[in-house]
Amino acid sequence: RVYKEGVNLVLVTDEPSKCRYVNLPPEGKTNACNFEFDSGNVFGAVSGAEARIHSESFDSSKTYYIKCKDNYENEKDGCGVVVKEGIVQ
Repeated sequence: RVYKEGVNLVLVTDEPSKCRYVNLPPEGKTNACNFEFDSGNVFGAVSGAEARIHSESFDSSKTYYIKCKDNYENEKDGCGVVVKEGIVQ
């Protein structure tokens, strides 16, 4: 689940996880969802490093390409969610 709360973008995962995001494709790539997890910006966890609720300052003029990993390092191919101009894609 993703929603805006005040000036923050909030992401709620179904299990404890770590989440990262980019706003643009990595250099040399055309698809932003192909970013390496460890090179993304940390999507802040509200209640610890591996939480279910994550919050980050939100700029509605930017696109957020978000990936998350669970405690077993499982990661979905591509983006878990994309938020563009405040709308979940």
